[in-house]
Amino acid sequence: LINEDVESVDFLEISTAIWKDGGNDESDYWSCIDIGVKDCYLSYYEEGRIEDIIKQNQTIFENAFFGQVTDKEISRAEKKLGFKIPSPFVWFLKKYGSGGNHFDIIGYGKNGKIENVEETLEQRKNGLPKNFLIIENCDEFYYCIDITNGKIATWSQYDNDGLIYRFDNFYDYLNDNLDNAIENS
Repeated sequence: LINEDVESVDFLEISTAIWKDGGNDESDYWSCIDIGVKDCYLSYYEEGRIEDIIKQNQTIFENAFFGQVTDKEISRAEKKLGFKIPSPFVWFLKKYGSGGNHFDIIGYGKNGKIENVEETLEQRKNGLPKNFLIIENCDEFYYCIDITNGKIATWSQYDNDGLIYRFDNFYDYLNDNLDNAIENS
């Protein structure tokens, strides 16, 4: 299905392969349409890789994540935020909800709400740009997704550094956190 030139991938072939290989509901197919063929392949590849890392390190990640978010809850969150949540983070919310080990991704909370929405709205009052979605609170700074390009940045209201881009996408951020958790366990 995949050649050297990812742009030449046949959309129907890749979406059919995703559907047959674990993509068990219609949302997998439609999310491929939303993000395009190249990004769909990369998302599918990265998501599978992350799932494998978590499964292979069950002792580390066994109770690390909790909750799962529904499409209805995501729609409600997007309405509150005023933008569409990037598909890699939607995948995480639907698959894992929130949590981590040696890191704590804010997502679906024990209170039944998507907590990063409330945190994002609160921090907008302190200067967080409107195109950022908070995904982790590290006390003196936050990790955020820039919804315009999918990159992960840090932001703090307390220093003059402003936004510092740290990762090219959510998958790189999550992979880095998983690797650190494995090394430190």
